[in-house]
Amino acid sequence: MYGSNLTRLSGIASGMDTDSLVKKLMDAERIPFNKMKQNREKLAWQSDAYRKWNSEIFSFRSKTLLDMKMSSKYGTFSTTSSKTDIISASATADAIPGTYKLKVNQLAEGASLSGKVKSGELVNEDQTITVNVNGKIGTIDIKKTDTMQDIVAKFNKAQDSEGKSLGIQAMYDSTLNQFVVRTRNTGSSQELSISSSDNSSSNLLTQLGFSTSQVSTYTGDANTKLNTKLVADGGTPVTLSLKLEKGATSETKTVTLNPGETVSDLISKLKTEGINASYDEKTQKFTLFSSDSDVTAVSLKADDTGIDTALGLDQPPAVSSEYKAVGKDAKVNFNGQDVVLGTNTAKFFGVNYTLKAVDTEGVTVTVSRDLDAEIKNIKEFVDKYNEILDKLNKAINEPVYKKFQPLTDEERKALTEKQAEQWDEKAKSGLLRRDNILSSLVNNMRLSMTSTVNNGSEYNSLAAIGIKSENYKDKGKLTIDETKLRKALEEDPEAVQNLFIQGSDITEEDIKKDPKKRNQQGLIHRLSGSFGDAFAELTKKAGVTGNAQDDQSIVGKLLQSMDKRISSMEARLIDRENRYYRQFTAMEKAMSKYNSQSSWLMQQFGGGAS
Repeated sequence: MYGSNLTRLSGIASGMDTDSLVKKLMDAERIPFNKMKQNREKLAWQSDAYRKWNSEIFSFRSKTLLDMKMSSKYGTFSTTSSKTDIISASATADAIPGTYKLKVNQLAEGASLSGKVKSGELVNEDQTITVNVNGKIGTIDIKKTDTMQDIVAKFNKAQDSEGKSLGIQAMYDSTLNQFVVRTRNTGSSQELSISSSDNSSSNLLTQLGFSTSQVSTYTGDANTKLNTKLVADGGTPVTLSLKLEKGATSETKTVTLNPGETVSDLISKLKTEGINASYDEKTQKFTLFSSDSDVTAVSLKADDTGIDTALGLDQPPAVSSEYKAVGKDAKVNFNGQDVVLGTNTAKFFGVNYTLKAVDTEGVTVTVSRDLDAEIKNIKEFVDKYNEILDKLNKAINEPVYKKFQPLTDEERKALTEKQAEQWDEKAKSGLLRRDNILSSLVNNMRLSMTSTVNNGSEYNSLAAIGIKSENYKDKGKLTIDETKLRKALEEDPEAVQNLFIQGSDITEEDIKKDPKKRNQQGLIHRLSGSFGDAFAELTKKAGVTGNAQDDQSIVGKLLQSMDKRISSMEARLIDRENRYYRQFTAMEKAMSKYNSQSSWLMQQFGGGAS
């Protein structure tokens, strides 16, 4: 019952079971209402079924089909290294089978400073450490109470003025008593310098054991710019003398500056001589230092005093507590050709190489096709295709049990939980039977997988490479002749790849303009288009999982309409029930009045006889 706000007189005068009578009357009135609620429930189930399929279709398209669009699924190669501890290799789909020989003459390294930590107290007073990594500068505040662990942590967290990491890594080994700080990136482009606000002999950097060979050996006060021409256009070439002191011995080299060359050109030329030079226009410091630990001092002198003055070479070198280092490039010989790399990874002819150690004798890497992996990839795809096709076929051919409609609340109460579950299973069967969207998808799938692709080869269809449906009763399910597939991959692997993924740049708009372009499109792209269309149609039909059922989809709007009709009918039923109770109440009142009058008359007749 829906409830009433009337004062009820249930059978007081008549002795009738009014509630029972009203219930029976309302049960008859409620039949269309219950039917509408059942239809609403069935529509909600259908919405859930559509959304479940929407998720399945999206998942298959965004995972299985997307994976099969990758050329790596077809062009698979195995690599073998003669010395895996020196070089490891992995091939991409662009690899070229063959044997390659590599020599690792030098590994790439980051710029690194290290030292043996001195015993005792690290610092007497608080001080600030300035770290410069490739021009990015940050400061580290060191406290007197800091331990080695604190210092390591502060270096690792170092940031520049914009709050970005400096990209350095610090380590301390208590067994070796060694402290190391280095750039995370490698290569000769990596420059690291560290200085302290304390210039005394007890500053932190000295206590960390950084050696004098790591100190910048020349810092002059310059007054120029990187693009300043040190030698005027049309002038005479100028020779600079570069002196490297190695303890008691020294070595002198010459660098020639040609007309029109700049400070930047000089820095590049010095670098080819193993000398690191830099110029900071803000601080106007021209700096020279060597990454060779045997070099204790570096000096540069020009035969033109104007250049000396411009670079600050005519002044005594400034005393500095700045420690500097540069990284190293990897040096590799690949098939007789020398290559310089900034990292210990390289890619040659579609093969990725990882350099692990120096070996000048040579490492042989063999690259060959891995047909077993390619066949496995194709078989896995066919299995997933058959799986979703089987599910779709079951959904559109599922039987409908018309006698099993959604249970009303009263009917559900009369059943056990197991009985209600079995009933619901029958009632939900066939919700999407012969659904246009799913049926169309199945037809498109089967059409795509039996059509040909214009790939310029005899292997232009799945049947040609040993993949086909054996029997019409299989409803499009595919089987694989592995021997035939292997033969196709051996004879024309590119054709097999094109059969699946050719024409990735062909759009639906292109096909509308020129329908013949459909023949140039690989099977995976055709399937992806069909699944994309089905997803869009299902979304329009019933929305997507996660949205409210009564959204703006077609089914959502139907549910909204039905909810309004159910609410309106429910209100009418309440009015109808109240009317019945009013009628019975009126009857009870009339009968009560009649009984009262009858009783009075009986009393009168009885009184007269006496």
